Amino acid sequence: MITLLGETNSGGTPTVGDLEDWADAYGIEHPVVSDANWQITSRYASGSIGLPSMHLLAPGAEVLRRNSWVTEQDIQDALP
Repeated sequence: MITLLGETNSGGTPTVGDLEDWADAYGIEHPVVSDANWQITSRYASGSIGLPSMHLLAPGAEVLRRNSWVTEQDIQDALP
């Protein structure tokens, strides 16, 4: 699991400090990485991007779920 942060509250590209602050604020222990201008997220989204946006990718980056809630069971079912 990773979190992609596309912009700051002011619309700028997230810095390392912004990413660390985001992870700390939400108690996130998995990687939080910058996705400047939503370049990566937009590859997997269909239509507009709702925030937060969850996508489930299978091995090989096959898109299993787009812009929808992803449960623990969905993740377990997608594992090889």
